Amino acid sequence: YAIDGEEAIKKAKEIKPYAITLDIMLPKKDGFVVLNELKTLPETKDIPVTVISMVDDKDLGLSLGAAEYLIKPIDKKELARKLEKYSLKGKKEGINILLIDDNPDDVELLSSFLEPEGIKAIKAYGGEEGIKLAIEKQPDAIVADLIMPNVSGFEVVQRLKKDERVKNIPIIICTGKDLQEKKKIY
Repeated sequence: YAIDGEEAIKKAKEIKPYAITLDIMLPKKDGFVVLNELKTLPETKDIPVTVISMVDDKDLGLSLGAAEYLIKPIDKKELARKLEKYSLKGKKEGINILLIDDNPDDVELLSSFLEPEGIKAIKAYGGEEGIKLAIEKQPDAIVADLIMPNVSGFEVVQRLKKDERVKNIPIIICTGKDLQEKKKIY
């Protein structure tokens, strides 16, 4: 989670995540400038960037190097398709996704999106439990909230990426406070 474009670039260089989701409407540096910079820096140029924004300029986003360009809001089927496309490398059966969030309602909501698609949800109700379950269960992918007490989503990503047993598991960040009300992922 970064609050502006400058911080996004700094954190991407520092964390080197599996993938990046990027909004276009950012303070200090807009998302298109951030995307261009991410795609030209040696440390971040190979990280896939998915733009998720209210700004509808897909052609520009893709021309600057975005892997995907999605317009908010994203519905539950879209989330499932992205998980399959980016995280599961064509695996069709027995898909396990670890959901990490301190809010049980959000874990249950995400689970209700995935299970009808044939994806088994492994549920963790905080960062520390999520790290433990990632190592123990070896899921195909992880969906994590960023804002959690004690062990944040950033710490989850950092710790998992340093652990040889789980460092290659794709992590998708999904955060938003109005998930219950709108049943969408923003």
